[in-house]
Amino acid sequence: MAACKNCGKEWTWKQTVVTLFRFRLICPHCGKRQYLTAASKSKTGLFGFIPIIAMPIFNLFHVSWWLIGIIMTPVLIVIWISYPYMIEFSK
Repeated sequence: MAACKNCGKEWTWKQTVVTLFRFRLICPHCGKRQYLTAASKSKTGLFGFIPIIAMPIFNLFHVSWWLIGIIMTPVLIVIWISYPYMIEFSK
């Protein structure tokens, strides 16, 4: 889990998820702004390509929309759950 670079306190999963929906990453303990590392941005940026890559593949095999929803829902849930474990902060 990510830890604040200013106060050193580790964020909980819930704090990390709530903060990720905001425009700025603010530490819930000390209130200082946090920045993602370049490695963290590249790891989490790969998650955005999963739907982009999957949709042409589904279209190629003529998969119906309801089946796409059934397949992509668990994938998106796993991404959402694992995202906070993949971020790191820099100063």
